Amino acid sequence: MATAGAQNASPPRARHWIPLIALLLLVAATVLPPLINIGRYQHRIADSISRSVGRPVRMGTVQLRLLPRPGFEIEELVISEDPAFGPEPMLHAASVVANIRLVSLWRGRLEISRISFDEASLNLVRNAAGQWNVGSVLNQASRIPNAPTAQRHAGGAPRFPYIEASNARINFKFGNVKQPFSFLNSELSVWLDQPDQWQLRFEAQPARTDLDLNLSDTGLLQLQGTLRRSTSALGEMPLNLEAEWSNAPFGQLTRLLLGEDSGWRGALDVRAEIHGSANNAQIKARFNGSGVHRVEFEPPQSLELETTCQANYSHSQRSINDLTCFSPTGEGHLLLTGNIADISDRPQPKLTLRLEHLPAASVLSALRVVRAGFAPTVTATGTVDGEFNLTGPALPAVEGQATVHDLALQIPGFARPLLVPSFPVSAQNAAPAPPDVRGKPHAPPPLPSDASLNLSSVSLAMGATAPLTLGARLTPAGFDVHLAGGSTVDRMILLSKALGLTASPLNGLAAQGTADLQLGIQGAWLLPVPDADHPAAPVLVAGTVRLHNAVLTPAFLAAPLQVSSALGTVSQNQIAWAPLTINYGKMRADGSYTQPLFCADPDGCPPTFDIRVDSLSAAELQSTLLGGKHGQMLEQILDRLDSRSHSWPAMQGRLHAGAFLLDTMKLQNATATLTLKANHLSIDSLDCQTLGGELHLTGTLDTDGSLPVYAIDAQLHHADPSQVAALFGEKWGTGSLNFSSQLHLTGFTADRLASSSQGKFHWDWTSGSLPVETDSLPVLAAVSRFDRWTADGTVNQSRLNLTRSLLVHEGDELPLAGSLSFDRELQLRLGDADRQLEIGGTLERPRAAAPAKAASITPAALRHR
Repeated sequence: MATAGAQNASPPRARHWIPLIALLLLVAATVLPPLINIGRYQHRIADSISRSVGRPVRMGTVQLRLLPRPGFEIEELVISEDPAFGPEPMLHAASVVANIRLVSLWRGRLEISRISFDEASLNLVRNAAGQWNVGSVLNQASRIPNAPTAQRHAGGAPRFPYIEASNARINFKFGNVKQPFSFLNSELSVWLDQPDQWQLRFEAQPARTDLDLNLSDTGLLQLQGTLRRSTSALGEMPLNLEAEWSNAPFGQLTRLLLGEDSGWRGALDVRAEIHGSANNAQIKARFNGSGVHRVEFEPPQSLELETTCQANYSHSQRSINDLTCFSPTGEGHLLLTGNIADISDRPQPKLTLRLEHLPAASVLSALRVVRAGFAPTVTATGTVDGEFNLTGPALPAVEGQATVHDLALQIPGFARPLLVPSFPVSAQNAAPAPPDVRGKPHAPPPLPSDASLNLSSVSLAMGATAPLTLGARLTPAGFDVHLAGGSTVDRMILLSKALGLTASPLNGLAAQGTADLQLGIQGAWLLPVPDADHPAAPVLVAGTVRLHNAVLTPAFLAAPLQVSSALGTVSQNQIAWAPLTINYGKMRADGSYTQPLFCADPDGCPPTFDIRVDSLSAAELQSTLLGGKHGQMLEQILDRLDSRSHSWPAMQGRLHAGAFLLDTMKLQNATATLTLKANHLSIDSLDCQTLGGELHLTGTLDTDGSLPVYAIDAQLHHADPSQVAALFGEKWGTGSLNFSSQLHLTGFTADRLASSSQGKFHWDWTSGSLPVETDSLPVLAAVSRFDRWTADGTVNQSRLNLTRSLLVHEGDELPLAGSLSFDRELQLRLGDADRQLEIGGTLERPRAAAPAKAASITPAALRHR
């Protein structure tokens, strides 16, 4: 019993040694490896790896590691390259860890369970013969018999190690030229799943070394599948792979693959399956694009793309065969089939694109993605069916035809949808002759392109007697549309606005009248972003527009402006209306009017006009402009502009009037050159015949303040003073009068204008006379009939103040001082300070007051000394 008890007591005491033994083993595993010299095995390890890959191998230091798993730590592992592929190493790794299968040591042979590469750099090289440097490595691995990696018990053949790489970089070279494309942050795992099959798992971020690319914007590439042993070339090795490229932005994707940003935005997900071999592969792929749009603008709705493709790849023929791509769209679809030969050097496509019940709404959505502001509020119904063929090799030729069925466009403002009869759309390479658009000498030339879609003439019912015929040519670069026929103005305006054609020749017209159009409209799909140095017109318009009984409604006019008839010629982004006949109230005018459809000048491009009227009176003009209201005309106009928050329109041009009656003053053959901008009117020149002479006037009118401010510079040559007197219903004056004045005035009313007037004047009156009595004072004969009267002076407080004046009579020069009021009242002094005559009254009835000895005062006595 005692013995049994002793035996039962010993195990607990033995268990006390277990922690101590474990501690000793841990210390040994930590302390002993650096003390063990395995340098003599370094060459054996290098030779073993070299035989496995068929390349020379060199390495730095090798150390034994017992924890956490027994193995070797290798620093600076370099696998040399086959000289046929270049001088650079095939693989360089900063550190490698090779774990040992402990059980294999009891059998007397070394077996590696796992090889881990850290920060490895792998060069994949393709030579001129199309061979890859990894081909011989894989062939070498295929010839070495190995047991599967996960096999539990050792057999006759060593088990293939689990190979992994982290933080690796994979570079690509064609010959000695390193390509900018590489894989960064690569994670690679390879193991032998079955005796003749390797399992592969790969994950990396694509990158380019020649561009500044954010790796987070290139998406993530993942690859997994199997490779089977093959005794033949690398290209015949059976494979079964699945690949996925997820969350790849379109812009960065095109920069990555093409080296430049194509201007598309959105995200792309690609899933692919590859079966067969590298020389003869069967490929299936699914493409999903979300939020697809152009970088220049954000469309109302971006495109959502879903396409499934399958094809066979033949390396020997360098071709893609039996290509089939299916893209569902609404209740229809697109189907692309065919082959592409010689894809490596000079691709020769032979493809067929079929459209089956493609919704017209999908076509409209696609156009909105490539054209900013195109038809944002238009909805479309109908379908498209057709087939197009694409053939190569140099410039692909496109041929085929599609038919648009039952197209209906719902346009805002149209009471009913615009129904379009079925029409064909053909494709061809040569530029077709434009549709028959007679009277269109300024139509733009066809867009330069080798391939185009051509819409034959389509008739649109636009409310006029004759239909509107539309023809178009669409290319990858842009569109060329031709319109010929009739339309009501309101329908054409609504259609232009709905399609986003801001450069419309009908802008500014009211919804009244008809138009006959012969127009060509040309533009690019992708509009450049304009700036001061690179302006860009949204469209180019050319041709003619003829209006009948149209209406303009300017904000500064009291009533609409009736356009009886007008012919507009469109060229160089402007429309010139000539001849033009307008009616406004009692005024009828003819002439021309040119307005820009697009302006690149930051200071603006004001319209220009040249208007002619036979006769017009200020009263008729006031009634016309004010709509029959009475009062101060300018004040009424400014009140209207202020109430509508509109400034005067910017424009410039000439106004001709055969006769213009300003109260009792008649201007004949008047021609005025005017410039109007914001609230500033500039009379650049006004020339006419009036008062028996010639009037030339320049001036400005500013209405920014509470009261209008005028600046006038007028010269009147060879006027008849008696006609000047007749303006006031008076009779005085003979001879010839030259008068000039520079005035500044403020206000609306005549009294306010007179009281605010300031400036200067000059006159030169020859062979003149004033109706004065000369019996009592013979000296007044100099005033009654004089040879010349010159005067300079200033204008202030409704008076003309003489600063220098001489009256010449029979060779005598008599000084004359004083002033004249705007009411023609005289306050003059004739003579010098010692001997003067005071002249009062008015120009029609002058009165003279003489000194006590008036009889002794003679013209000689008053002569200027």
